[in-house]
Amino acid sequence: MWGNIQGRVAPIISLFWGVGIVLLVKFIQPLIQRVINWEEVETHGALAAIIVLVMGTDLVFTIISVRKFHETTKMWDEKINEHLLKRLSWNHQRLMNSFAKIKFDDTHKLVKMKHDLKTKGILK
Repeated sequence: MWGNIQGRVAPIISLFWGVGIVLLVKFIQPLIQRVINWEEVETHGALAAIIVLVMGTDLVFTIISVRKFHETTKMWDEKINEHLLKRLSWNHQRLMNSFAKIKFDDTHKLVKMKHDLKTKGILK
């Protein structure tokens, strides 16, 4: 853009943000402050307490939902692994059970292993 300084600062963008902030401080912020002041006088903070209660309830339900989602994905992972293990030979199953906690740090190793299993006809 015209007038930029090493691709970081452009006068047009800076002017946009400057005008936007002035409008925000001069017009929007006083309107919001009047609403907050009215709420404090009329409801004595009850509306704020209701909002905190609703957000707290939402937080609790979100935590419960995430836990259930985690349990469901864990169950599906176990079912998929069970299904895959049934398709392996007894020797491959023994190997997988012996090293159940083995982790792959590199995805390319897993892809190579899957390719090898496919070429041997073990995986489709």
